[in-house]
Amino acid sequence: MITIKNNSQYRVLAGFLGRLRPLACALLAAAAVTLSACATLPEAHMASSGREAAATGLDPALQQFLSDAPAASVLALADSPWGANVIISVQEPYYAASGRICRALTVESGAGSWPGLVCRLPDGGWQAVRVLHYQGRPLLSSAPERAESGVAQ
Repeated sequence: MITIKNNSQYRVLAGFLGRLRPLACALLAAAAVTLSACATLPEAHMASSGREAAATGLDPALQQFLSDAPAASVLALADSPWGANVIISVQEPYYAASGRICRALTVESGAGSWPGLVCRLPDGGWQAVRVLHYQGRPLLSSAPERAESGVAQ
């Protein structure tokens, strides 16, 4: 606590606080800009994801399966983003932190099984996305590498 004993001390303190006001305003403006950038992140992320989906494009039959299949449904694929001759099992759709609807998958092949993930695009299609965490643990490599090495998850 600051105790002011005379008028000159008040003027010094008021002058000091007056000089801090522009700095406080600049810090508040920077914080507002930062927060507004965070608020626009999902839209920007979804737009870039649409461009990536055009490049990777999931098979129309797989797209339909992902849209319509109930949880625990299974589909065998000769060719997929997760490799050749795999079997995928889908989980219930959920809203991801990005705001998109996603579905967790279990991908199985002769080399083992690993988690997969697909998320819905604004146009209604689906895109395979990288799994970052599985059962509370970070995944440090991509699914095809684990499949080739024979490591089962």
